[in-house]
Amino acid sequence: MMGSLNIEQQANMYLFELNSCAREYWFKPDEGWELSLATNEERQAIERKYKPTHTTTGLPETLLQMHGMVKAQLVQPGFYNNSGLTVNTKELKCLIAFNPDRLR
Repeated sequence: MMGSLNIEQQANMYLFELNSCAREYWFKPDEGWELSLATNEERQAIERKYKPTHTTTGLPETLLQMHGMVKAQLVQPGFYNNSGLTVNTKELKCLIAFNPDRLR
């Protein structure tokens, strides 16, 4: 992610990319994204299991804030809520979105 953009701009750019990806993969109206904060190992496991995925990397503090902003703005029928999220921020490397109904 570009370091010169503030967190709100990064979140808006991420949302734009998610919407573009959903159109590219012909998501149905009832399909959506699950948003997850992940380590590199978790990201790789998700990418091996699901397609499409969309990932961004950054500092743990930035990713935590982006997760909240994107989750708040991503209002769609198929969006899964991770409200009970607990994260070890030292290992946090990326924010990844995937559709759990679309396996590889």
